[in-house]
Amino acid sequence: ERIKELTSEFEARGAKVYLLYLPYADGYDSHAFARRNREIASGNDAFNCQKCIDVRRLVAVEELRWDDGAHLDDRSALIVAEALERRLLVQR
Repeated sequence: ERIKELTSEFEARGAKVYLLYLPYADGYDSHAFARRNREIASGNDAFNCQKCIDVRRLVAVEELRWDDGAHLDDRSALIVAEALERRLLVQR
């Protein structure tokens, strides 16, 4: 509920709000913790909503690497940043 409240507040001030899901390494992404985070933010495990940007749909996840299973390495962070930039430019 708090996410919805904050989203409304920011949008009332003219901000564009997106919810972003960054995947975890294989095995972690299907863990209950990751599923619950997706559900809390978007209302469903699929992370499918009008404001949702799911990085798993923007890049080939199998090409990403993580330092610890949760944090992308520099190369992968760049891949994701470039994909997000392309996605957000389309939104304009």
